[in-house]
Amino acid sequence: MSSHKMVRLKQLLAKKQKQNRSISPWIGM
Repeated sequence: MSSHKMVRLKQLLAKKQKQNRSISPWIGM
């Protein structure tokens, strides 16, 4: 598993979190 993917995923989730906060609990998983 490359850390590059994790960074990209975290950035994507952060962007979505700003759009709608209802996804924040999903990020905790």
